Amino acid sequence: MTGEAKVDFKILGPVAVRSGDEFIPISGPRHRRILATLLVDPERPVSTSRLVEVLWGEGPPSTAVQQVQNCVGTLRRLLSSTGVQADIARISASYRLITNGNQVDASQFVQILSDAETRARAGDLHHASASIRRALSLWSGKALEDVGSDALAPVAARFEEMRLRALEQCGKIDLAQGNNANVVVEFSEWVSRYPYHENLHGYLALAMHNMGRTADGLRVLQSLRSRLSTELGIEAGAFVDKVHRGLLDSQEANIPDPGGMPFDADVLQMVRSAVDQMTRAVALLSSQTCQTCSSSPSTPSSGRLRRASRAPADAA
Repeated sequence: MTGEAKVDFKILGPVAVRSGDEFIPISGPRHRRILATLLVDPERPVSTSRLVEVLWGEGPPSTAVQQVQNCVGTLRRLLSSTGVQADIARISASYRLITNGNQVDASQFVQILSDAETRARAGDLHHASASIRRALSLWSGKALEDVGSDALAPVAARFEEMRLRALEQCGKIDLAQGNNANVVVEFSEWVSRYPYHENLHGYLALAMHNMGRTADGLRVLQSLRSRLSTELGIEAGAFVDKVHRGLLDSQEANIPDPGGMPFDADVLQMVRSAVDQMTRAVALLSSQTCQTCSSSPSTPSSGRLRRASRAPADAA
């Protein structure tokens, strides 16, 4: 991908729409929820019943349909006043956001990650890493941060999971290329946002070791282990165990110099396995966000590590 369309709508953070050179928030929780629902999968019709569910859940008022119509009318006037090339069309008992190209940050996020995956498969790790960073730069907070709808929670969770997968991929590429300083600087911030995420801590510890800071890497892992045990009542997984053992062994000169990959073949494979994970994540998000326009599935079970990673500190 050589370039992206200008972003006019944001949902990877507070919901906002472009007005000139600025982004303005959407006032009113109902208006935010309706616009966010339309933006999750633009160009696909969203039924009125789905919008009622997003707004009120299982207990809508008798005037719910009329209130949806009123909110849509207000949103149409807002879009017209901002000058963005978009409108909301009514199609039978549904509404569709009509845009002029790829104007939604979340849509661009998915497409840029797909481009990064293609570059990584072709061996172009430098540009793959740059593409991932460009995708991550689209975020301005948590997905659907100010929406507050249980019906949209699974969608937000899938975007957040995809963000974490992208972070992991970026860290793995940097480690494979020896860009350890990038990992240390960036992941030191990310582990503070996701204090229970094991892989992020493991990559940070690896990068620290590769820069000759093995003791710092051990402290990162020991702190993680303590948090997992005392706050969540769980033990660290296999990847953290391998990294931890490797760093301990390195203090006895059983690991090569920091310039090389410091562990055995199975750990090396774990560090370089993210391409297939990203491919599955792109396909999963692309298909499941479409399904959420007509249904509200439960948040998928994600296992021990992902349960821990869903308790991040607030994003900046």
